Amino acid sequence: MPLKRSMIDDLESQSRNWTKRLTELQEDLEKRLSEASDDQIREKIEREFAEQVLALEENIELGRKTLYEIQDAGGNQLEELRKTIEDWLPSNTN
Repeated sequence: MPLKRSMIDDLESQSRNWTKRLTELQEDLEKRLSEASDDQIREKIEREFAEQVLALEENIELGRKTLYEIQDAGGNQLEELRKTIEDWLPSNTN
């Protein structure tokens, strides 16, 4: 498989995983908020989830940006993007 296609596939797979995890976090947040007994507990729950949600949203956005860069990249630029992606993505994107 050509390098560009492989990179795109890996990044798309990881983006799907991040999106799935984001959905799961949001569902868990809603469930825990509905079970919370007062506003103070709700605020604590929201703070706990906020950092995780923000990190996932940032990764998803960066993934989209990187996909566009890969599609337009050639030669040396593609190789540099490959190194960046290998450092950034978990070793197992499935």
